[in-house]
Amino acid sequence: MIILVFFSMVLATTLFYFESYKKEIAVKSLYGYSNFQIYKKLFSIVSAEGGLFIIYSLLQPDTTILLEALIFYFIIEVIVILITTHQLKKGIILDVLKGE
Repeated sequence: MIILVFFSMVLATTLFYFESYKKEIAVKSLYGYSNFQIYKKLFSIVSAEGGLFIIYSLLQPDTTILLEALIFYFIIEVIVILITTHQLKKGIILDVLKGE
């Protein structure tokens, strides 16, 4: 159940980012920017979130288990974001070229 909640949070964040910056993503993709340059804002948000989670876990009494869980969650989050960005990028470029 918790994994589904985390998975839905990651997808919601990624979809919100794509809806907010779809023209910028499409233009940068068409101009040949690298994926790192295109998704720098998204990964900075994810990194800040991971940093806050790590600080929170260090303040808790049982840090090792919590840190392992958060690192595992962070890795899954990055993998899901990479897969989602790859799938959504194609549709966004087409939508922007169509004028939508």
